[in-house]
Amino acid sequence: MATNRLPILFLSHGPFPAMAGEDKPNYFHRFLKTELRSKHLASSPRGIIVVSAHFESSPIRITSASQHYVMHDIPNFRNYHSLQYNPPGDPEVAKRIQRLLKDRESLESKLVDDKPLDHGCWGPLLYSFPEAELPVVEVSLNSNYKIETHLALGRALAPLIEEGYLLLASGQTVHNRQDEGFIPLAAQSKQPSIDGWPQEFADWVHDTLTTEDVESRMEKILKSYDHKLFQKAHPTPEHFLPMVVAVGCATALNLGAAQRIHDSWAFGDLSMSCY
Repeated sequence: MATNRLPILFLSHGPFPAMAGEDKPNYFHRFLKTELRSKHLASSPRGIIVVSAHFESSPIRITSASQHYVMHDIPNFRNYHSLQYNPPGDPEVAKRIQRLLKDRESLESKLVDDKPLDHGCWGPLLYSFPEAELPVVEVSLNSNYKIETHLALGRALAPLIEEGYLLLASGQTVHNRQDEGFIPLAAQSKQPSIDGWPQEFADWVHDTLTTEDVESRMEKILKSYDHKLFQKAHPTPEHFLPMVVAVGCATALNLGAAQRIHDSWAFGDLSMSCY
């Protein structure tokens, strides 16, 4: 979601082989490693605020550690368990986020100093910010899964974006690994390997995020769960909700329509589109 300030990013983080570049022709890995920062970040952020599909809680939790370590929460890809990503945290920014959530949106939250970074957070950062020098604060989803709650979460984070922090919302545009079209360790492609619903839902997401009229865009987001393909594209909504957080933040900052900055497919029917 590009603007003159640092953008609000929604990344489809995908399966780890797509991030690591093991499933040729490496579209997504190349995007993370060589394109994300050079083409879409005009300056270096003061820090990175991550909302990941793999961190959910009620109330919302915020990492407040001064130094991070990673959780190897990728059971099917044990060859990645030797990878490390240990950026600093920022306890003061974590406290600021907690105040913003409470003061701006009446959202309760809890600071946690012992939560490791999940792969939805450290995976994209490992390849796009490999130096691990920028402070990272991870903010959980609310496990109530309500669209309105996550729009409010995004709105609450907006002041930090104006101050030079990068919001990275890490989820998935289409996230169904149980469908009969799922292809384990398949090569990446520019189209899904099965016809019909994956592309149709990805097109709906694209049309929604790029809708110029703010009211129309918000109406579509608020009714997302009613879309005829939502349950097929997202059997559970945690990979969709980071996108909602990004929309909430963008709306609070009066930003225009989103811009798609990457589009590919992995494992047959997982959309890797990013905005």
